[in-house]
Amino acid sequence: MKSIYYTIANYSTGIPMKAMSNTLYLVVAAVVILVTAVVVLAIFFQGVTPATGITSAKSLCMTEATMSCATYGKMPPTWNIQNRKVTENGKTVDMSCSQVMLRSGLKTDCTCDEEKKTLEGCVT
Repeated sequence: MKSIYYTIANYSTGIPMKAMSNTLYLVVAAVVILVTAVVVLAIFFQGVTPATGITSAKSLCMTEATMSCATYGKMPPTWNIQNRKVTENGKTVDMSCSQVMLRSGLKTDCTCDEEKKTLEGCVT
């Protein structure tokens, strides 16, 4: 004797209930695997930064400094950390934004006036 679930499933969809639950299980498993893969790749590639030229690095550093100074009245917390990959004379070198700005021709490092929330010393 067939169960009532089997009869209802066959009557309404023509598909046995067991086949539907197996298909649903496979679809859910596939979605979970894909989401996990996307999360792992996002975490892994977050630290991968391409090397840029000194001009591009200076532009990015200026943008960071301007936004941080205008918002918080301080330089970015990573200003003196060597986290920029800069191509210089055919070699890739790790530099901080402070080093990038000085290498690009500034006489002094940039600073932020906390009261005015403006950058100072960032002009070549």
